This record gives sequence, C-alpha cells and structure tokens, in this order.
Amino acid sequence: MSPAPILVTGATGRLGRLVVERLIALEQPVRVFTRRPETARKLFGKVVQIALGEFADGTSLEAALRGAE
Repeated sequence: MSPAPILVTGATGRLGRLVVERLIALEQPVRVFTRRPETARKLFGKVVQIALGEFADGTSLEAALRGAE
C-alpha cells in the first residue's frame, strides 16, 4: 500500500513551490490544492495529484483532504 499524499496549499506560490519540490525530491506523494490547476501542472507535471478548489468552497476542500495527510 502506498503512503497517503501530503496535501500542500499555496503550491503555485513562492514558498509552496519550494515545499512541493522538496517533497518530490524526497519521493513523497504530493497533492496540491489550487485554484490554478494549469499552473500547477506546468510547474510539476504529472508527478503530483492536483485537487481543484479553494478554501471558501468546503466541498472542494473536503475532497482534497480525503485520504491525504
């Protein structure tokens, strides 16, 4: 069984991008929670899971958190 992905918010920003890159380098599974999935895909390719949404939308946040750490 593979480990649960680590959910990262703000992944397309300056600090979040560094966090995601470090987790990828450590071979950790990553899920990014973003309003800009196209930007996230350009930055990280298919190495990360992308969860589309925003904090104001409880349904999208709940879906992003499901199964994540």
